[in-house]
Amino acid sequence: MSEPRDDNSHLNNPHDVYFRWIFSRVACVVSFLANYLGFDPEKVLKVDIISLDTLLTGDDLKEARADVLYRIKLVGFKFYVYLLLEHKSSKSVRTPAQILRYLGNIYWKLSEKLRRPGDKLPRVIPVIVYHGKKIWDIPENFGEIVENAPGLEEFPFDFRYKVIDLAHMSFEDIAGNLPLRLGFRLLKSTDRFEVAISWTMTMEDFRNELKRMPDDELQYEFSAPMVYSVRGKKLAKKALIETIESKLSEKGSKMAKTWFDKALDKSYAKGKLEGKLEGKLEGLLVAIKIRFGESARQSVVDKASKIDQGILDGIELALNRSRDEKEFLKALEKLG
Repeated sequence: MSEPRDDNSHLNNPHDVYFRWIFSRVACVVSFLANYLGFDPEKVLKVDIISLDTLLTGDDLKEARADVLYRIKLVGFKFYVYLLLEHKSSKSVRTPAQILRYLGNIYWKLSEKLRRPGDKLPRVIPVIVYHGKKIWDIPENFGEIVENAPGLEEFPFDFRYKVIDLAHMSFEDIAGNLPLRLGFRLLKSTDRFEVAISWTMTMEDFRNELKRMPDDELQYEFSAPMVYSVRGKKLAKKALIETIESKLSEKGSKMAKTWFDKALDKSYAKGKLEGKLEGKLEGLLVAIKIRFGESARQSVVDKASKIDQGILDGIELALNRSRDEKEFLKALEKLG
């Protein structure tokens, strides 16, 4: 994940963008805490998404691009609890050291608040969401990769991180609210057949809930999963629409077809640009609004009169690489 991404990263390796989309939503974070880490959701008072550029710099920030960090306020706790999330689609023996590096940078920044001996630092819980094909056999205890030597027992070097191994969980065992359950199932899926299973099971699980949801909420819930399924997993548009149609109401089916036309960069609205450029611009505007909000979308609209293929490619690259609205707008400014 530390390698630079090219302009087609959302096609070639869409996991980063999709993972961040799932966990940009507080409801998904709370559902994850409850279903995978044993937190009582009734005791979660507040969840803040922390921008990593406030904690990491230089190469550390570049390599932590796909990570997500949260500050969580719990009932009965004096300090916040920090949750560091990272996803992996392949395993590496260096992962424990990588997590230690992240923790070191985070604690270094948090230590600025220490004033006197006896002051405490908040707990940081590191978690990896793994969806690779091979079995995760990397030690989850850092002490297991540090050599022990006689006489050094009083100097233990030990910490643990937790691995959520989606690849070796059954589809039935994947828990969570609607977007988290579907999101994890799609990350786990390795081919068109499994993608179809992910959608079918999730539609069945939430059949009654889906029928009660208004169109705009349906579009929000399924926009990114649809793009990920069709672009990332190369699932046929027709097959996915048929799956959704069989489980949703008529309005939901209509929404699915309309969204596909938008999400797949088809020209669906008239504007200042024509043909493919217009379609691509509109698709980007929808994606930007979903990820960063209306103000970020409007910032792109303001540049529409000067848009050409190069600018569009730059906006797309900024969308894929940015972790939050502030970073996106900063990248947008550099486009001129």
